[in-house]
Amino acid sequence: MFGWVIVGSLPSPSNAVVTPALSLCITEQSLHDSVQKFWASEEVTIERPINPIDEKVEAQFVETHTREPSGRYQVRLPFCSNPLLPPFGDSRLIAERRWLNVERKLRCNESLRSAYHAFMREFIDLGHMSPATTPGTFVIPHFAIQRDSSTSPVRVVFDGSCRDTSGLSLNDRLLTGPSLQKDIAEIVTLFRLAPVAVTCDIEKMFRNVKVDPRDRHVQRVLYRERETDPLVQYEINTLVYGLSSSPFLAQRTLQQLVADEGAEFPLASKAILECCFMDDIAYALSDLQTAKRYKDEMVSLMRRGGFELRKWASNSIELLQDIPAGHQSKLLTLTNESNPSLHILGVVWHPTADHFSYRIAVGPVANTKRSILSQVASIYDPIGWVSPVVFWAKAFLQELWIQGLDWDTPLPPPLLSRWAAYAHQLPQLENVVIPRLCLPPGCDSVQFVGMCDASSLGFGAVVYLRCCVGTQVHMALLKAKTKVAPLKTQTIPRLELCAALLLAKLISSLSYLRSRLAPTAVYLFSDSQVVLAWLRSRPHTLKTYVANRVVTIMEMTDHCEWRHIPTKLNAADCASRGLQPSELVDYSLWWRGPDFLTEPIESWPAGSAEFPQSLPELKPGPPVVVATTTASSSSSSSFLELIGSVSSLERLRRVVAWVSRFCQNARAVPADRSLGRLQVDELERALHLCVRVTQQHYFASELSKLDKRSTLSPALRKLTPFLDSNCLLRVGGRLQHSTLADHSKHPLILPKTAPLSALVCDYYHQITLHGGAQVTQATLQSKFWILSARSLVRKRIHRCLTCYRETVKPTHPQMADLPPARVTQDRVFADTGVDFAGPFLVKENTSRRAREVKAYMCIFVCTRVKAVHIELVGSLSTASYQAALERFVARRGLCRNIFCDQGRNFVGAAREMEEIRAFLQQTEEDVGTFLSTRNVEYRFNPPLSPWMGGLWEAAVKSAKTHLRRITSGRLLTYEEMATLLARVEAVLNSRPLCPLSSTDPHAAPSCLTPGHFLVGGPLIGPPEYNLLGTKDNLLDRWQAVQRASQEFWRSWHKDYLHTLIQRSKWNQHREAPSVGEPVFVYGVQSRPLEWPLGIVEKLLPGADGIPRAADVRTATGSYRRPVAALVPLPQ
Repeated sequence: MFGWVIVGSLPSPSNAVVTPALSLCITEQSLHDSVQKFWASEEVTIERPINPIDEKVEAQFVETHTREPSGRYQVRLPFCSNPLLPPFGDSRLIAERRWLNVERKLRCNESLRSAYHAFMREFIDLGHMSPATTPGTFVIPHFAIQRDSSTSPVRVVFDGSCRDTSGLSLNDRLLTGPSLQKDIAEIVTLFRLAPVAVTCDIEKMFRNVKVDPRDRHVQRVLYRERETDPLVQYEINTLVYGLSSSPFLAQRTLQQLVADEGAEFPLASKAILECCFMDDIAYALSDLQTAKRYKDEMVSLMRRGGFELRKWASNSIELLQDIPAGHQSKLLTLTNESNPSLHILGVVWHPTADHFSYRIAVGPVANTKRSILSQVASIYDPIGWVSPVVFWAKAFLQELWIQGLDWDTPLPPPLLSRWAAYAHQLPQLENVVIPRLCLPPGCDSVQFVGMCDASSLGFGAVVYLRCCVGTQVHMALLKAKTKVAPLKTQTIPRLELCAALLLAKLISSLSYLRSRLAPTAVYLFSDSQVVLAWLRSRPHTLKTYVANRVVTIMEMTDHCEWRHIPTKLNAADCASRGLQPSELVDYSLWWRGPDFLTEPIESWPAGSAEFPQSLPELKPGPPVVVATTTASSSSSSSFLELIGSVSSLERLRRVVAWVSRFCQNARAVPADRSLGRLQVDELERALHLCVRVTQQHYFASELSKLDKRSTLSPALRKLTPFLDSNCLLRVGGRLQHSTLADHSKHPLILPKTAPLSALVCDYYHQITLHGGAQVTQATLQSKFWILSARSLVRKRIHRCLTCYRETVKPTHPQMADLPPARVTQDRVFADTGVDFAGPFLVKENTSRRAREVKAYMCIFVCTRVKAVHIELVGSLSTASYQAALERFVARRGLCRNIFCDQGRNFVGAAREMEEIRAFLQQTEEDVGTFLSTRNVEYRFNPPLSPWMGGLWEAAVKSAKTHLRRITSGRLLTYEEMATLLARVEAVLNSRPLCPLSSTDPHAAPSCLTPGHFLVGGPLIGPPEYNLLGTKDNLLDRWQAVQRASQEFWRSWHKDYLHTLIQRSKWNQHREAPSVGEPVFVYGVQSRPLEWPLGIVEKLLPGADGIPRAADVRTATGSYRRPVAALVPLPQ
């Protein structure tokens, strides 16, 4: 055990001195454990975050557990996967020595010896333990625990904490897994809610779960029944008492049984999941028939997993008639089975009388600090029914601490006499009788009533259940907790605040009851005016200590109503000062609360207090006015500013949830802090907080009227609103008996003008994939009821950028005046617009195998008379384009200005169109130079503004129409295509501009065409008579021609120009975007959702001063675009 020892004789000098030495090691583990469990029972149970290691243990159970054909479960032990752990060492020598010590004890106690060997024989006979096939070096010691039990007075416990030669024990190598055991206070409280009470015990729960044979080598023990027999090494085949993982594996096996077989047994499944405390199950049911069905279900379900039920007890004699007497029990003792010897105060249920009482174990009076600590820590009161008595003991123990007494020094006579008087009175607590049933049949409504108080010794809180049955009111003590004051001196207001925080935690720990009982209200009382004023103040105005606790209290009690109560009526006063046992037995104020609670709520003392003019713990700064309504209403404006500054509902929920978690973690110990991603319930609580603040701000008067049952405004009156358990205003409506979910039957009410309402509309508009007003409103009304929702939904959809970009149409500024090139008389083609079209496939010759090549059409249009000139171009090259210009100039004369669209206005994204656009951009400089030598100016319209070149755009369209109809898909030769384009040009130049006016009434009707300005008449009209044989003066002939030409221009002025006066469209003045304004840049080749976002840098006005184009900066660069291509963002 301690390594090598040298044995043998050594020569010693005659003057050697022998000094005897004795080493004594005392372990205070039992006292340490009892103190830990005592303080754990004194704390309010709260939910702890999920441990990743526990998740690993759970996953391992799911993957490795199996079932035998009989239904019994087999599990693997959850070993640590730490590679740094050393391998198992040798513990056989330790186990052998400890077994020899056990045998020595058994020699001195015959009854213990018989019970011990009977227990081990049963282990072997039932197959729970069998001889090991091969000896091992790792062996677990075992010892006996004597219990006050009729069925098993002796239980053998296997010491999984015994360390081997590696320095580690089996428990050190096992993962304990998550705690699946329900809080005993919760089980007892649920046990009090129905008339028929039933309890039972799972016989040999651990031993009915088998361990996988691969893990049994670490569950070896040494045992022999007679000392003369050799020690035999056994392997335990089941879960055993003493291993840290056994409670989890046993409880998880029960849950797995429910998951596998529970669908057929709903009552039994619910009882196992909610009301199972290790191997004890306490359940309450509404009537005898339901209780019988529950018993049958429980027996059948347990047998499917290989479990048997014993120790049946019930307050119904009829229910127990079918159960053998040997399987029944007369009492249910609520103690912790892991160490029952430490409990001198236990809660007992008497089924026949159907009430709880306390069992007191009388022992010698302690006289040292150590022994008193042991007795105080042994008090077991998990529900807090006798909290005033327990608090007196805790306060006395703290006084011993302050005195500085040593652990084993006898107490001074004054202190010893006080403790002796208290200890002698403890047996009187057996006279306390607490009825089990706290929810009488026929209960109409229930309320929770909580009270808190503090003194210089400590603080306490108590919660009652108030049940109304007709005109009768029944009060029942539910739960209480106390704490001694810190050793560091605190002011009374701070201690009162700690009491309020303890009450808030107590109410929060009863959340499981709120879902079952649906209390109509929760009333919390404090006799401290300062604390109530703090709770109605803005936390940021308070010092850190107070502010942190105020925030926590308001978060936990946001659905509760805080009221003031006089000290003499405060039931928690005795819990904060302590009582002797004899005083508590008949202390009605503690057991039933003040008398006014049994009266109608309207007759209760006024809940408001006269708050002090100056509050302590305020931060230095400007004077603070303390509100007298609620803490949330005084801070609602800043909260509403937060809601208004957030862009989406989901972001708001996450922001509020993260802040709430931070505040909660700041107050919690590291082990209790929430980590990881936000949970669904955290996000839901954040949303409810936002709704509550919004309602309290916008419906303050309505909430006051609702509380006073006054007449509401018409908008709310027809909704019959009510406040739910979270103090949220919901629609009452008429759908109570429908099968809809509760949140659909009673949606939350929101005002139209609240920022939260806008976020809600935006959220549901997005989750409906940007649906219309009808589908968005229908979806959001499944959870929210917004007043005048339809108009708000339409407004928010109009402001949705995605929907706006899909539906908005670019708007043009007012149509500009026609330029001089359109309305002044000048030579035909003096000002010309040019455009390209194509390509067209043509054949090089007429042969059958002629090669197909591309050709393009270059169209020149006179801006005054719409005359058209078409040239066929063989390729997109500068030389071909310049040649076309040369031919045009040779036939039509030089131009003053040539206008072009830069090729960006082609509709579609075809590769051929992109070729033309690129060609016009590349030839801009070369063609401009070529024309400038001939005094021709080459001008470009802004990109993406085809309306500025409408003349040539229309000519291109008309020419293509004729070509498409004539060719019908046939391929022409280059010569045939040139001929066809010439004919198309003649047709286009024969289109009428306007009717010709004539002074001769007998003249045939005629129309003015571009051909009149080119050849004196339509190009496709009939030929004139040959007048060459007519003798006429040439001068007269020239004058006649001139006169005809002037007649054409007169008609152009008189008839044609007047057709251009009207603005057929874009006739309204529209505001152009201003410099610096964000806009969407319209693109004909992209979908609206792909339009880039840009900023207007410069506006370019036209001759009339109206901006016609603008320079826009986008993420990819700066561009010049017409104003009509800029789409402003929605207002």
